Amino acid sequence: MEIYLNSGFDLESSVNAAWEQSQQRKNAWLQSKQQVENQVSALYANNFQADLNACLSQEIQRCLSVILIPASSWMETSAEIEYLGHKLLISRKYFDEGMIWVILDDNNVQTTCSSENFKSHLLWRLSLIKFAQ
Repeated sequence: MEIYLNSGFDLESSVNAAWEQSQQRKNAWLQSKQQVENQVSALYANNFQADLNACLSQEIQRCLSVILIPASSWMETSAEIEYLGHKLLISRKYFDEGMIWVILDDNNVQTTCSSENFKSHLLWRLSLIKFAQ
């Protein structure tokens, strides 16, 4: 041990250098992870908007105000739809088993549905708003 200590080897500098390299690799990995998460979120948001647009005719789309809500996670994408002064919050949530759509209205009435029946539920909710006028 005495030979090692007297060899002029600076253990503290070596440990600090290794620590710094480790932190740089960690930071690079975190940046890469964030970029991938941002890309995935953007992809899911684009798919969400495309699916929402596919459910609604051009005529209906012109009557709506649609605002995509930035997602905190790629596992949930949301939009706020305003129609004739009423708001609907539309969310798409992903689970291990699949995906569901959730429609929440001004009165906190929530409808949960699958992709197969989302269009009919959304049109039904919009028609309730229209005929309540």
